[in-house]
Amino acid sequence: MSDGNIILVAQGVGFRVYRGWLSMQSEVFRDMFNTPQPVESDLKPEEVSDDCPVVYVTDTALEMRSLLSVLLGGRQ
Repeated sequence: MSDGNIILVAQGVGFRVYRGWLSMQSEVFRDMFNTPQPVESDLKPEEVSDDCPVVYVTDTALEMRSLLSVLLGGRQ
């Protein structure tokens, strides 16, 4: 997908995933990504990594890994 990547960070663990794919799989992610975002030049260094926006979540790393496994891999 050409829409770029995003890094989700849970408990200090970063998950680099495709925004577009998450949006297609999850209404929650779709709504989150459709919310107006700050201009990249206004972001703090900790909000960008490898030219990708970074989103910090309150979930545990295990919870995020499980969620992404279901959304991206189709595992139940």
